[in-house]
Amino acid sequence: MSINLEGLSVAKCEYLSRALQDHKVDILLQETHITQNSAQSRCRIPGYTLITTIHQKKYGISDYGSQSVKAEEIKIILGPDNIHRSAIKAGNFTIANVYKPQKPIGQTHRYLSTPIWQS
Repeated sequence: MSINLEGLSVAKCEYLSRALQDHKVDILLQETHITQNSAQSRCRIPGYTLITTIHQKKYGISDYGSQSVKAEEIKIILGPDNIHRSAIKAGNFTIANVYKPQKPIGQTHRYLSTPIWQS
């Protein structure tokens, strides 16, 4: 499941835990909006393990796996282009999480000119 909750809070983590278990979701990819300093208190989703994360106050991504799934980080990149990229391996599957934050109003987007996994 991929979801953008506009950041994590304790209440959102509790809600996510119930919803993910009710729907039997094994892998969660989401936009977190947290700094490294607040990660310990805000990144816990009961029943799920944090596999990868890129901390950033206004953006940031995290990949979680249910405790019943064996998953591991393959690669994580926050390149100079400000594109957040992570890849995890879960069983026979490789799952990519790619996020490009919006530009401030008045600035234009530049299209990717390099492969997504180059930093």
